[in-house]
Amino acid sequence: MQQLNNPKDKSKIEIKSPKILAVEGQDEWWFFCRILEKYLNIKDVQVIDIEGESKFKEKLELLKLSPNFSIVNQIGFVRDADEDSNISFEKIQNAIKDNLKISPPVNINSWISDKNYALGVFVLPNSSDSGMLEDLCMESVAEDPIMPCIDAYFECMKKVLFTENLPKNFSKSKTQVFLASRKEYKTSIGFGAEKGYWNFSAPCMQPLIKFLKGFEV
Repeated sequence: MQQLNNPKDKSKIEIKSPKILAVEGQDEWWFFCRILEKYLNIKDVQVIDIEGESKFKEKLELLKLSPNFSIVNQIGFVRDADEDSNISFEKIQNAIKDNLKISPPVNINSWISDKNYALGVFVLPNSSDSGMLEDLCMESVAEDPIMPCIDAYFECMKKVLFTENLPKNFSKSKTQVFLASRKEYKTSIGFGAEKGYWNFSAPCMQPLIKFLKGFEV
């Protein structure tokens, strides 16, 4: 797979493939590299770390300025819904229009094509609900035998800790507890994808899988 990983010069983006997938962070970069290459056997997509929502417009400008941008014919975007999937989608639409100077997709979780580009946007976890990649990963392992133990742990936590001492993000916290239950452990959903901890065959994963298969066209 042609990828971009931690370039030393953050002011440039080196384009190595006509197919680009832009994601929000380094952990997401690792996750999507693995799901594309190991699970879907799609090896010609360059995954680019946008480094978070705050840098989305800046990175798209750099992408447009890359000397090799002329070879690009397909760009996919994946980001978290956070509190509202529609608001997150609108932000991507505006960034595509303002910074890439391309007409954006009009629907979440879909691809559109014109004579120059195929563009697609997927908003995690499922293009409709609030949440993030961690929510999707944890839903995929809902039937894992460890889950009742993890749920009990968090119920106990809510009873014992004062509200101000509770984790700010339960989705991320639960994901870390699940990863810590595995034989090999790193604090990374990308590492979980590498080790096959997430169930990519689960029904909840299929909308994302279908979207990523759009790169096969």
